Amino acid sequence: MFPFDEKFESDHRQPLFTFSIPSALVQALVGTGTYYDIDGQSADNVEFGFLAPSLSFWIQMPALMGVQVVVCSTIAAIMHKFIVKKRGSTTAYLVGYAFVVPCVCWFPFYAIELLDIRNKCFRMNLCFTPLLVIFRCLAAMHGTSPPVVETTFNNYCLYNTSVIELEFDEKSGKPVKATYNDVVGPAKEFIKLLCLLGVLYSIVEITGYAPFGTVEKTGEGMTWVFHPKHLANNFFVACK
Repeated sequence: MFPFDEKFESDHRQPLFTFSIPSALVQALVGTGTYYDIDGQSADNVEFGFLAPSLSFWIQMPALMGVQVVVCSTIAAIMHKFIVKKRGSTTAYLVGYAFVVPCVCWFPFYAIELLDIRNKCFRMNLCFTPLLVIFRCLAAMHGTSPPVVETTFNNYCLYNTSVIELEFDEKSGKPVKATYNDVVGPAKEFIKLLCLLGVLYSIVEITGYAPFGTVEKTGEGMTWVFHPKHLANNFFVACK
């Protein structure tokens, strides 16, 4: 199956198990209104289900990142030859501003159409390429890249394909190898946050991601944006 065949426009997973919580308790916790069963009658209990992670989703995500790494590597080769090695020349600025920047700005739209990406998370993921490459390109044109990354072509490609800041040995000019703790520590933190946020957002989803209530837009101004409920909802999601 082609990696991007599944579109993830809706969640079709079946729960591994379900459990019920009294609706009065749920209302007290998340402040929502009355719950109804499939017959439209007021429900005494709210049923929750435990969903396993989607394997297909976690295959598509790194596949999409892999596509972008290839694109970034290709552009890095062009930048190294025509910008880094010709810094300060007309050619360097023309390649940067007239070719690299427009191409990477156009890339997400092209990739969405080509791969038929419909999931919002994957679409947001495609912003990685223009954000990374534009800043790397500006640094290459104006000479603000870390000195070590431009010493070899391999270093420069690695630098241009990583959203994580890399550490290079100033003497050898090679990337410093990550230690066991450098790898395992963040991995543990990621799994912990994945589980916690999965539970949190599953509960908050009941409220439409507005646990403090929604705010009606009033008038033509933007004052409603600063309503305490609106700010509280955004802060609640952002702080997690």
